[in-house]
Amino acid sequence: MGNSYEKLGRKQECEHCWDRAENCKDKEGIALHKLAKLYDITGMKTKAKKCFEENLRRKDEELIIDKELGECLLYLAKFHQDNHNAEKAMYYARRLYDFNGPERDEANTIIYQLNKLEKKK
Repeated sequence: MGNSYEKLGRKQECEHCWDRAENCKDKEGIALHKLAKLYDITGMKTKAKKCFEENLRRKDEELIIDKELGECLLYLAKFHQDNHNAEKAMYYARRLYDFNGPERDEANTIIYQLNKLEKKK
């Protein structure tokens, strides 16, 4: 149902569905990631960060490397960069080196920007 509400642009109902699925121990493991992305879109950055961190913790625990993991790492790197926490931003950006494609390119950009700021200090 969450996917249907998402396609209809009904964000409140979508949030309710994903939240309920997560609270009921989502067997497919997609609700938390969908909820994080929804929070990001609706401007609830801190809630999004918490969901991405929890999703990352679960994926690390299960040793899962997939597209969602890359999205989690990229979001967290950008979040910490935007909030002037260079150490954490650098940590997440460096973890993106395990990925090929746009994730690695964006990680390089983040690391370049962080190093540039560090040199100015």
